[in-house]
Amino acid sequence: MTNRKFPNNQWRIDYRPDRDRWETYRTPIDWPKELYGWLWQTFGHPGTDPDTGEHSGWDYHGGRIYFSSEDHVSMFLLKWS
Repeated sequence: MTNRKFPNNQWRIDYRPDRDRWETYRTPIDWPKELYGWLWQTFGHPGTDPDTGEHSGWDYHGGRIYFSSEDHVSMFLLKWS
């Protein structure tokens, strides 16, 4: 038995005050099916919108997902927990 920092089937979301955002990590192969599709449909294009220059409120890199709004965290947890 291993003591993994990010166990399967569990989203651990921590607030990072130095970056003013919430972060979660999970091995991408372990993500629920259609997670990316739901993120795009719910929050729009990740990163900065090339047309408006506005940040869409979420971003991901590898197994990390970043949220800039507590409302987004709540919505995410309601859907995927």
